[in-house]
Amino acid sequence: MKRTIMLFVSLLALVSLLWAGVSHAANVRSGQSPNVMASETVNGTLYAGGGTIKVDGIVQGDLICAGQSLTVTGTVEGDVLCAAQDITISGHIEGSVRAAGEIISINGKVDGSVTTAGMLTTTGKDAAIGRDITVVGQEATLGGSIMRDATVIASKFTSTAAISRDLDVTSPTVMLSDGTKVAGDFRYVSDNDAQLSDGAKVVGKTDHRVPDHNTSRGVMPPAVYVTSILFGLASFFLLGCALLIGAPQVVKAVASQLKSSPFGTLGAGLLGLLLPPFIAVFCMVTIVGLPLGVVLLLCWLVTLVTGLVFAAYRFGEAVMAKMNWHEHLQRVSSLVVGLFILFILSVLPYVGGLIIFGAIVWGIGGIWYVVIKSRSVKQGVVKEGTK
Repeated sequence: MKRTIMLFVSLLALVSLLWAGVSHAANVRSGQSPNVMASETVNGTLYAGGGTIKVDGIVQGDLICAGQSLTVTGTVEGDVLCAAQDITISGHIEGSVRAAGEIISINGKVDGSVTTAGMLTTTGKDAAIGRDITVVGQEATLGGSIMRDATVIASKFTSTAAISRDLDVTSPTVMLSDGTKVAGDFRYVSDNDAQLSDGAKVVGKTDHRVPDHNTSRGVMPPAVYVTSILFGLASFFLLGCALLIGAPQVVKAVASQLKSSPFGTLGAGLLGLLLPPFIAVFCMVTIVGLPLGVVLLLCWLVTLVTGLVFAAYRFGEAVMAKMNWHEHLQRVSSLVVGLFILFILSVLPYVGGLIIFGAIVWGIGGIWYVVIKSRSVKQGVVKEGTK
């Protein structure tokens, strides 16, 4: 356990040092309004985090940001990679745009591709997309010019855009309004016929496919399904063996905790599943807390994967004890038996997914119990030494 804690502290220190170097070398801005004024030129990549982010000047590199809103009226000579509630781009992006938000509006020039995910994505009449555009969201309205393909998955789609190649749409409502011109093929998946106005033009072929609502849709072929199950078993088995070899005391401690407090660890697992992501996101809002947030998020992802392994090991350990099985490789056998049981249960209809979810939560709870108890013991030893 001491080695595990030391490894975590070392990882935290390493990430902090690396981030300090990045922060010193790159352009990092945070606060309520980390803006780039119209007369300002940022040399290199700009990392911005805060409330309202405005770029009216020139960024000679990429723009990477997260905030409440983003407005770009200036020039970004690299890519834009941002997440915000409202994103408006009316300037010139010489690279590509990858954005996630509630409302995304593009009415400027993007030399590269555009990829968005949000409630509402709009490209205005003055938008000029140099390559492809891909939109996933609730509603999408495309205007302006798109020099290559357009791919849209939305609940409602409307177009007035000039698209130089193909248009692929998956949506219940598809409308091509006046001004729409598709130089290539128009393919759409919808329960309803697309609404094409008299002023809309499709040069290539139009292909309408109706979604397959049969219950058999999405069912894997047996060979693929069996292969995926075997691959999952092998992956978790290798991870479990690595833990048994590299941290046997941790495996023993977590399994012991799962045995002694099954319901307590389940409750702790729910907290361990829900709280760390929120705390990590809260930390990453500020530049100072970003390293801690990244490390916390990584540790949370590790607990998601290892939680199932710990739960499987405990299941196998209990089964082998109940059956009075005594093998030479007792721990490895427990891992194999537990994984086999869990993956057999996972294929049960309706409840299989819930069983795996419960096992993961249970394992996460065991991990957090051990971490908290080890800290309590360490603090008790320190207090005794200071008396």
